[in-house]
Amino acid sequence: MLEINKKNPPVAFLDNSFCENELDVEMQWEDFKNSLEEEFYRRSGVEVNVVGRNMGWQNLTGQKTFYLFDPLDIFYKIKPDTDQLTFYLYKKNENEYLAKISHHDAMNETYEIKIN
Repeated sequence: MLEINKKNPPVAFLDNSFCENELDVEMQWEDFKNSLEEEFYRRSGVEVNVVGRNMGWQNLTGQKTFYLFDPLDIFYKIKPDTDQLTFYLYKKNENEYLAKISHHDAMNETYEIKIN
């Protein structure tokens, strides 16, 4: 498992708990999008395999595969159907990532992401 600490900061994160006003929210969204674009802009068309754990209030496990055509797909194809969430994305190695998501139904969803 990936150790999350200062030596391994997230490559992108969205966490509105740090925001004091709407301008902060907008700036964080722009920073988040830019971070994802910087990380994935050269990966258009690649296959992405995701295994999710502790999903929702039932702590479900599941998997999905999709093709990455837009860097924001890493966010939109994984996130639950809510806008009130935190999303942290960590890089394990060149082709593997770990996403950690918290929201009102689950405080510790994890998603292992493998890019083929």
